[in-house]
Amino acid sequence: MNSTEPKLQFRLTLVACSANGAQILTTLDASNRIRKLPSFIAGPVHSQPFEQTVRQQFGQALGENILHLEQIETSIENGIPTVDMLGLVAEPEQFRVPACDWWPLYELFPWEDWRKRAPETVASILLPALYRWAKHAEPQSQQIIANLFADHDQNWSATNLANRYDFLYRAGLLPEALRDQSGAAVSVRHRHVHVFGQTMLGQDRRQLARALTRLRQNLQTRPHLCFLVPRPFSLGTLQKAAEQITGIGLHTQNFRRDILRSNLLVSAERYADQSMGRPAKLYTWANRLDPETSTIGIPLPRRKLRA
Repeated sequence: MNSTEPKLQFRLTLVACSANGAQILTTLDASNRIRKLPSFIAGPVHSQPFEQTVRQQFGQALGENILHLEQIETSIENGIPTVDMLGLVAEPEQFRVPACDWWPLYELFPWEDWRKRAPETVASILLPALYRWAKHAEPQSQQIIANLFADHDQNWSATNLANRYDFLYRAGLLPEALRDQSGAAVSVRHRHVHVFGQTMLGQDRRQLARALTRLRQNLQTRPHLCFLVPRPFSLGTLQKAAEQITGIGLHTQNFRRDILRSNLLVSAERYADQSMGRPAKLYTWANRLDPETSTIGIPLPRRKLRA
């Protein structure tokens, strides 16, 4: 291979759901102190699809466990073209990569977890700080903040994740902003992680926010849950995965009625034993379903949450 041929860096957002919640595959930087997304440098790929390049990097056994891959964007970082990819993994316990581990999603974006209720820190810490900053920012900033963070009886939208991250960064509330302004290494004290989230290397948390926003958008227009939930599954397992990714608590009866009406599922003719209550009926995805082209998404709340 000609050494002058351009190389590509691939940065990966790999997402999975488990009994412990939504998780992101992360590793550590050279100092073994700062979280980062897995990445690798590849030679010229010419006409080879990016998805194939990523799977080859992990090898056949692991690569097959990444059930969905898509390109989010391409940028230049440190003079190297960087391709950001989103991948979905159905069985994280089978996807073990040296020097990497699965990290809880909501330790990275704690203000996004509305599964039970609005995070108390949004109203008590983040919104007051954002409004103080907004007084010296663009005139419309206060209204945008209210819209993004469901203040003043505004609606909460899960798909605004990347915009919320960007506003917190612009307001100087995130450790990455303090680091970029000062040039010094900055980390979050453990007791503050539940407010500002775990810091990440370089632009990794911003890129992660964009990838997760794409995933949340996809769930409303594509049955991408099939890439995250091993089959067969109960309706409860499916609902829990949807809640883990969107950060929204779903109404159980509405979710079950709507998902069964969608014709996405068929009975697996089996039941799962449960320690309490009656056995749960198991389902699988319809044979005719093509999750990459189907335009049927999962049912989300008919009205968005409020703080």
